[in-house]
Amino acid sequence: MLIAEGAELNAQDHEGETPLDQAIEGGSDETVALLKKHGAKTRKELKAQKPDSGEKFEDYYAAGLRIRFRESWLFTERDELPWKGYGVADGYPETVLQSLDLSDVSDTYSLPADMLNDLGNPRIDQVEVRQRGKLLELSLINEDGEGGYHAFFQVDPLEYRARRFVKGANEEEHKETHDWTSLRKR
Repeated sequence: MLIAEGAELNAQDHEGETPLDQAIEGGSDETVALLKKHGAKTRKELKAQKPDSGEKFEDYYAAGLRIRFRESWLFTERDELPWKGYGVADGYPETVLQSLDLSDVSDTYSLPADMLNDLGNPRIDQVEVRQRGKLLELSLINEDGEGGYHAFFQVDPLEYRARRFVKGANEEEHKETHDWTSLRKR
């Protein structure tokens, strides 16, 4: 019934397990076969997923939340539009940060696109996540040959809001680029 209604077959719980992982662990061969037939994957298979679709993601876990960073290839008329984001000294990045989602057992919230899509060539596989009081702190770097940048997000999961700071390699202080902004419920 859930599959027929369009349930997310690769949704992950707070430990990163998918429905297929749970069916395998529970020993339900019939459920495993049904999930596989409809394209379900294990946590390990999702982690190994390559960006042949033009995007990839990395999951992190803190404070009972799954934090998913998703990057995608930058498709734009590169000769017509100058790059105005972070992460490339001259020219264009190959990838941009497409989305940043926070999920608990019942809902998923996303940071606004304008807080993300100017971060070129993000290193989503090297994010640092920590909880400081009620805030989550997410630290993302990029190296572009010119020193790169450091993007720092503070997320208030209780108030469903976030803000962003960015610091270039040659700068001493982070500058706030986005004040507290509401997260969007998906």
